[in-house]
Amino acid sequence: MIATLAHLPGEWIEARYEIQSVLGSGAFGTVYQCLDREIDVVVAVKELHVLDDPETNVNEREDALRQFRREAVHLSSLRHPHIVSGHYQPHSGTWLVCPVCGRTFKGARLCPEHQAAPVVLQQRNYLVMEYLAGPDLARAAKNAGGAMKIEDAVRAATQIAGALQLIHARGWLHRDIKPENIRLRAESGPGCDEAVLLDFGIASETGEEGSFSTRVVRQTGGGGTLGYAPDSPSERRFPDARSDIHALGMTLYHLVSGCDPTEADQLLQMRRKTPRDFNRAVPPALNDIIIQAIQPDPAQRFESAAEFAHALGALLETQTATPQKVAPIETTPAPIVPKLAFASGEAATSVQELATLIDRHPREARDQLYSGEMPRWLETIGRDDLAKRAREICRSYPQQREQGLEALAQATGLLEPPTLRVHPTHLNFGEIEPGDSKTLQIELRNVGRGHLFGLMKTSHRNLQGPRSFDGNTLALPVTINTKRLAPGAHGGDLVIDSSAGELRLPFSVEVKSPPLLAPFLTVVLWAMVGMLGAMQLRAAPFTIAPNTAFWDWFNAGSQLPFYPTAPLFGLVLWSVLMVFVVGEATRQKSCGFFVSFGAFVSLLAFLAGLIGNELVVAGDLVLQPLLEPLVHRWAAGGWMFVGALVGAIYGTLRRWPDLFSARLLQIVFGWLLTICILFGVLIAALIASPMYK
Repeated sequence: MIATLAHLPGEWIEARYEIQSVLGSGAFGTVYQCLDREIDVVVAVKELHVLDDPETNVNEREDALRQFRREAVHLSSLRHPHIVSGHYQPHSGTWLVCPVCGRTFKGARLCPEHQAAPVVLQQRNYLVMEYLAGPDLARAAKNAGGAMKIEDAVRAATQIAGALQLIHARGWLHRDIKPENIRLRAESGPGCDEAVLLDFGIASETGEEGSFSTRVVRQTGGGGTLGYAPDSPSERRFPDARSDIHALGMTLYHLVSGCDPTEADQLLQMRRKTPRDFNRAVPPALNDIIIQAIQPDPAQRFESAAEFAHALGALLETQTATPQKVAPIETTPAPIVPKLAFASGEAATSVQELATLIDRHPREARDQLYSGEMPRWLETIGRDDLAKRAREICRSYPQQREQGLEALAQATGLLEPPTLRVHPTHLNFGEIEPGDSKTLQIELRNVGRGHLFGLMKTSHRNLQGPRSFDGNTLALPVTINTKRLAPGAHGGDLVIDSSAGELRLPFSVEVKSPPLLAPFLTVVLWAMVGMLGAMQLRAAPFTIAPNTAFWDWFNAGSQLPFYPTAPLFGLVLWSVLMVFVVGEATRQKSCGFFVSFGAFVSLLAFLAGLIGNELVVAGDLVLQPLLEPLVHRWAAGGWMFVGALVGAIYGTLRRWPDLFSARLLQIVFGWLLTICILFGVLIAALIASPMYK
């Protein structure tokens, strides 16, 4: 059997996430506790660990990847304080993986440890999630002796029911509600009573274990975990929102009774009895709520997660669950609820009413949020969690108040996020010449409620666009630069991570192949430019008044007149260098490059024109001992030799990507032709020289 992808503590994921420990492993992925070294924050990184077995024809990894991406879509789209946050992060490359141990290795044909032929991966897929330091509810119940405190269990179930409201409003089902898939945000201190829903891996036909669960004996299927899912096979096959309510009801039953519904004998007892039969501290009202939630007939359960959450919330507000008492706890008169008033005369007395008024009076709601009035009011109605979140938002978005209000609106879990419309839905840049760039506009529009803002990112280094955006109607430029891109088709995703959720916008570009002989001609052309330009640097200053200096090398004591040597040397140098500047500016299609380097070259040529005679003598003194055996007394030939060499090197650098492709032979042939032309010219010039006749 082939192994699964594996990392050890101390290793790094994509040179950013340092692995600290393994949190758990399921059917499709392994979750690691990592330190994000870029922002110094602990995160949970889930990697798709399924590998294709080379001995079978089944594409197991591709099937698992579809499931893995579905979970990523769910997590990135659902923004709720009691749903774990996360985003999908694929990486392309080439990895050699040992099929025996699942570890990657480099620089060897076989695994150094097991001598096994590797499985080759072209992409690795990660889900980077919020790290939750607290235990899951199964562990919390076990730590409490089997059953949690009634109040803690009801509070956790109320929070998860609120999360289910958003999930069901999107038309999705979680399908695997159970204690292992609900985790506390912190071990102790602030956040220790905040329950967070995990693992959206089976919101489809097939499933996997909970993201942090190591209890792999659980029988998780498409309809959920046996014991928590409804008993009816038809409902497990075709579940609806009431199936999630049943699973949450059984989860609450487990937490307050200490019974495990995955054990067949205990499940039978739970079906025959009520929670109060196992724990007399369970209030009758809670007992009735649980019994209604787990009714075999879906029609007899709560109609929606909102109704279930309301019943649990009312119980929390009117009763105090104390495990020491057996009798039902007496209710107390409902306190007078303070109001959060708006200028229109409307006022909020609950979070539900506040959510409505946020959309109705956004400007006034922003002022109340940032003045501190809204957080204080949330504390007075007992919503310390939202008050804390509101203050965190004010610190996170000190100037972006519209963004802050939208973040709070979504934190209530009662409002739908904005609805993002993108045009076009696919960025097709078409065919582009090598080294060129092209810009397309993408239009972002919020056609729903709230305020749209977010970030844009891509794993493709050649795709560039604005890092952030803010506004309900936007036109954003996105540019593809084909510099250093090999000819052929390229593509990827532009990730739009916004208040409406995460959206992946695919893009594609076709980099045209250069002309067949382009590398060859580039090397030869620039070698000839360098050769002729260098020859003119040595010969041109003496063309007005010809003398033997045109041919002979100078010695250390040579004296040259300022005119015409120096001015002509500067003029020729300017002409030669400007050819290179124009060529590079044309290749880069950059006026800025032409202006900036053109000015620099002009200044350099002016200075050379002042001391051109000294430069000619200095050049001869340097080149003569090296090149006189080759070109004899013809000094201009020595300068020509060096110029051809510099031009050929420049031409080669312009075809840098071709050095690592089949076009390397064209570059080699370009050098060979350059050498042939150079020596041909030198020999012809020496033969024609009057000094040798």
